[in-house]
Amino acid sequence: MSKFGIFIVSMLSILIPVQPLMVVTSIMIAMDFLTGVWKNLKKGEKFSSSKMSNTISKMVLYQIAILTGFLLEIYIIPILPVSKIVAGFLATTEFQSLIENIGEITGIDIWGNIKKYFVKKSDNDNGK
Repeated sequence: MSKFGIFIVSMLSILIPVQPLMVVTSIMIAMDFLTGVWKNLKKGEKFSSSKMSNTISKMVLYQIAILTGFLLEIYIIPILPVSKIVAGFLATTEFQSLIENIGEITGIDIWGNIKKYFVKKSDNDNGK
């Protein structure tokens, strides 16, 4: 293997610990995209290449954000799990969009039902 190849493998090996965060976030983006397409088809809306372009941009930019957070966490602020915070925020954003899409496809307000559950649970825990 050439010196350049060894250098590339070495650089990529640094990123092994952050790979699961990147994979999960990518899966969340893909599922949101698929449910978004399904929702649009159900509503009779046309599929546009700009929406596909937005998804590709989001995929790349989210990975950059997670990688940057990981490097910050490892080399600058080791006491703060920056990559997990960033990935958690991004995945939660995609999850919310995914749930909204499923709600529009099925007609069930999943997000509203989740909120009601937690409000009811909170009221019960507080003795209301």
